[in-house]
Amino acid sequence: MAVSASAPEVLVWVDKPRLGLARRLLDLMGSSVSPVGIGGPPGAVRLPAVAAGSADGESAPASSDEAHAPTVSLEAGEGDDEQLHKLAEDLGCARGDDLRQMLVERPAAYLLLLTMDGVERAVVSEAVAEGTTVLGSEPLDDELQPPAGGGPDALIFLPAFDDAPGWTSAADPLDVVGVPRLLRFSGYGTRPGTSLYALLYDAWRMIVGVAGLPETVDASLTGAELAVPDDLRTMTGHMAVHARLESMRGRCAAMIDVSDHAGCERRELSVIGDAAHLVVDERRYVLYDAAHQVIDSSEEQGGAMSSIDLIAAQWRRLLSRHPDSRSAGVDESGLIACCQASLLSARTGASEDPDGLLRAHGRV
Repeated sequence: MAVSASAPEVLVWVDKPRLGLARRLLDLMGSSVSPVGIGGPPGAVRLPAVAAGSADGESAPASSDEAHAPTVSLEAGEGDDEQLHKLAEDLGCARGDDLRQMLVERPAAYLLLLTMDGVERAVVSEAVAEGTTVLGSEPLDDELQPPAGGGPDALIFLPAFDDAPGWTSAADPLDVVGVPRLLRFSGYGTRPGTSLYALLYDAWRMIVGVAGLPETVDASLTGAELAVPDDLRTMTGHMAVHARLESMRGRCAAMIDVSDHAGCERRELSVIGDAAHLVVDERRYVLYDAAHQVIDSSEEQGGAMSSIDLIAAQWRRLLSRHPDSRSAGVDESGLIACCQASLLSARTGASEDPDGLLRAHGRV
């Protein structure tokens, strides 16, 4: 892979199921970034070391130290060693299973987290303090942290629906909608390209950004797994959520349906207000007035995009502007509380209150 001499360097943290996705993403990014390291959680296959920064990806000469070569941070399995060795050769990268050590030995402009397994929030905060832009395919946190615990907003979530062309071009039409009354977000994906937690977080990011924090959340989780898990990262299947929102602007209802076992990858937001109806997907938006007429729309060229295509597109946009890690005016802790309330409701069968979770953790 030819890389521009001025391309920003990137470290990649990935687990076994997403190894192929990492390769595809870096292929899509091409010469716009320069991979200098690949690692992941221990569990690991040992391979001969690859010389860091080798342009042609040739393996380092064998030596007596080869028995102590860095451990590849992916679980062993049939064909895994060949696949990982080929990726390391192609990238000409150093490898490791200690993220902090990798960042110390080879600081980079970007840290791409395709798994949160083995990632400590303190390490991410240190990387950000040193000037590294951290990208993640899931939120850094899956639990509410104490107020003094540091900010999960240090991480830029991607692919974020509010960074896609459909939504960014719909900024002005949203003002025409008036008071929002009914919101619906649909997010469909497939593993290992995305996770149910990432889809749910993305949905709440949009709902809260448009209408604020919900008063109550009712959710159900279905799928092959009989038991609802205790934590957000391990949940999988299909989730439906109904939320009630009340503010000085009036009452609003929101619905979310997300699945990481869908037959396609697709996200769409519908906002029905007092004055108009806005429908947005990743590429385009359509605005209808109260008389059911189309009064505005946008059209982005091209067909459907996979999650990897969307991550690459957002990353390229970040390269051309100063990164912004959050939706304007949206509190990250509120989004985590909404996700937790959804999972808790799916477990208990009762309505849950995100604000109550925030208060219990001293976040309000």
